[in-house]
Amino acid sequence: MRAGLFAIAFLLSLFAGRLLQLQGVDGSEYAMVADSERRTTYALSASRGTITDRDGVPLAVSIDAVNVFADQTLVKNPALTARMLAPYLDVDVAELEADLLGDSRFKYLAKDLDQETWAKIDLLDLAGVYDEVVSRRSYPGDTLAANVIGFVGADGVGLAGIELMYDDRLEGTDGEASYLRDGSGRRIPSGASSETLPVAGQNLRLTIDQDLQWYAQNEIAAKVEEAGAVSGTVVVMTKEGKILAMATAPTFNANAVGSTDPSLLGNRAVEQAYEPGSIQKALTAAAVIEEGLATPATVFEVPDRVWIDGEDFGDHSPHATGQWTFANVIAESSNVGTLLAADPMTSETLYGYLRKSGLGEPTGLGIPGESAGLISDPADWYESTRHTIAFGQGLSVNSVQVASVYATIANGGVRVEPTLVEGFVDAKGGFSPATPPEQRRVVSESTASQVSQMLEMVVNEGTAPMAAIDGYKVAGKTGTAQFSNPACGGCYEGFTASFAGFAPADVPELIVSVTLQQPVNGYYGGMLGGPVFKNVMSYGLQLLEVPPTGAPLAALPLFATPPATPP
Repeated sequence: MRAGLFAIAFLLSLFAGRLLQLQGVDGSEYAMVADSERRTTYALSASRGTITDRDGVPLAVSIDAVNVFADQTLVKNPALTARMLAPYLDVDVAELEADLLGDSRFKYLAKDLDQETWAKIDLLDLAGVYDEVVSRRSYPGDTLAANVIGFVGADGVGLAGIELMYDDRLEGTDGEASYLRDGSGRRIPSGASSETLPVAGQNLRLTIDQDLQWYAQNEIAAKVEEAGAVSGTVVVMTKEGKILAMATAPTFNANAVGSTDPSLLGNRAVEQAYEPGSIQKALTAAAVIEEGLATPATVFEVPDRVWIDGEDFGDHSPHATGQWTFANVIAESSNVGTLLAADPMTSETLYGYLRKSGLGEPTGLGIPGESAGLISDPADWYESTRHTIAFGQGLSVNSVQVASVYATIANGGVRVEPTLVEGFVDAKGGFSPATPPEQRRVVSESTASQVSQMLEMVVNEGTAPMAAIDGYKVAGKTGTAQFSNPACGGCYEGFTASFAGFAPADVPELIVSVTLQQPVNGYYGGMLGGPVFKNVMSYGLQLLEVPPTGAPLAALPLFATPPATPP
C-alpha cells in the first residue's frame, strides 16, 4: 500500500509539475498559439479621397465593395460550394472548386463585388466563405475628364493623371481588425476583438468645371470625327491660369481601363508636343512691340515671297506686294510680314521672350508624362531658325503652353503659372488652398493691349471670321503648321490646325485653345479650330454669366493707304 501510495503521489507530482509548466511557465505562449489559431485578422481599407470639380461635384469617388475569400480548411463540401457560389461570382465552377481545395487559410475568390451581391451570397451560409469590405474607385462621369483625373490600379494605387500625382494625399492609411471564431469559422460574439480604424484620404478640389469640361469634350470629339483628324484638344483657362476644362479626343472610360487601348490613356494636352505655326505670331508681335521695333501701325512692304539669309520664305497664299501695317500682317497671318518685323531682333532676345512665356519648360501642372516642348539654345540656331521660329516653325509646344501664352496677353502681360488644383478638403470639411502659382511679367501692359487689339483684327478683318461671337469682342489667332510625326523620325506628315484666343477682348474672362492633329477634311486653323473656339467660348461665357462689354470693335489701320476700289 505504501508503494502504491508513493507511485500515485509520484504520478500526481508529475501531473502537477506539467500543469505548472503549461499554465505557469509556458501558459502565455500556448495561449498565444490558441489565439492565433482561432483569431482572424484583416485590414480595414482606408477610403480614398474624393476628387471633385471646382463646385464640389464628384469626379472620382470611393465606394464600398466586397472581396470574397475562403478558408480552405473550413470548406466542408468544395464541389457543392462551388456550384452554389459560381453564379454570383461569374466564374467557372471547376476553377472555383480548385480555389476551394487545399489548406490555405486565406484565398481570394473574387474582388470588388457590390454589397447587394454579397448580401445574396451571405444568405447561402456557406462554411469557409467570408467577406472583406474594401473601397473601390468609381468615376461617375465615365469619360468625363478621364485624361485629367487618370485612374487607379487593382490595389487602389494611382497610376495616371491626378490620381497618380496626388496619390500620397488621396490614399489615406489602412486600419486593422481582428476577432475570435469557433470551430466552424463563425465569429464568437463574446470573444476578444480589436480594431484600429482607418484614416481616410484627403479630398481634392480641382479647378475643372464639370459642365464646361463636358461641353468641350463633346465639341472637340465632334470636330475630330468631322475633320477625320487623328486627335484633338481643347484647353479652357482663366487669365489667372486656372484651367476650367482640358478636353482630349479620342478619350476613354475611366471605369473600364482594362479594356482600353493604352494609347488613349495619356493626356495629349500636355504630353503631345507639336510645332505651333501661326498662333506663335502673337508672341512674336508682343516681343517686337516690347522691343520698340514696331507698332500696330508700322508699315511694311510685304510681298508673298522673300529671300532672307539665303532662304526662301513664302506666305500661305499668293498676293500682290502691298504696304501693310503690322496689324494687317497679323490679321492676314503673313509669314513674310512677320519675319520682316522680327528681323532686327537678335536670336537671344527672341529666345528670352519664348522662355519668359513658359515655352520650353514644364507648365507647372506636374502631370506625369508632360512634355516641355523643345526650343534649342540660340547658340545652336542657324540664321534661318530665327525667322522660322518667328512664325511658328522650328520649335515645339503643348496645348496648355499655348493657352498660357494667350492668357499672358489677356492678363496685361503677366504670366501666371497654370493650375489644376484649388486645394484640399479634410474629413471635417476644412479647406486648405493649394500653393499660389508663380507669376512673372513678360511684356508691359501697353504692349499686351496693343497685341490684343491686333488679335481682334484677326477675327474682325482677317483669317478667323468663324471665331466671331455676336455681341462680344473676340481676340484670337489661327495656326496651320506642318505636323512633325515622331513615328517616322520627325518627318512632316499632315498638318496641325489650331486656334487660340480670349473674350471679351477688352475685359478678358476666358482663354480657349483648340488643336487638331492631322485632319484630312480641311487643315486651316480658322476653318477647323475657329468654330470649336466659338462654340466652347460662347458656352463658357454664358455659363459664367459674362455680359458683353458693349465696347466698339477694334479698328486698326491695315494699309498705308487704302487699296484702290475697283471701278
